[in-house]
Amino acid sequence: MKARHAAALALVVWLLMEPPTRGGPPEILNDAPLSQWWVEDQYDSKAECEKAIPSDKEVDEMMKQCSNGECAVNVGRIMNAECVADDDPRLKEKKSSKAAN
Repeated sequence: MKARHAAALALVVWLLMEPPTRGGPPEILNDAPLSQWWVEDQYDSKAECEKAIPSDKEVDEMMKQCSNGECAVNVGRIMNAECVADDDPRLKEKKSSKAAN
């Protein structure tokens, strides 16, 4: 059974996910369910995925290059990116347009 478990772990793909935006000017929705986030890229390991998320210094440099609000929003999305295993159950959450009461 251990061999099967190890094989299953080897098949996990790590997704670099960015939060969605809404409106104009765009608002970054960091609190949106993970099932609504965008897949930016995929990686074979969590470490490889995490290396793709820019450091604070890199984000500062990117922001200096921005000449408009859209660029700043894109950098903000990258800055808030998360690495998530493709089998994470939060990716399958039902999308709801109503807030829970």
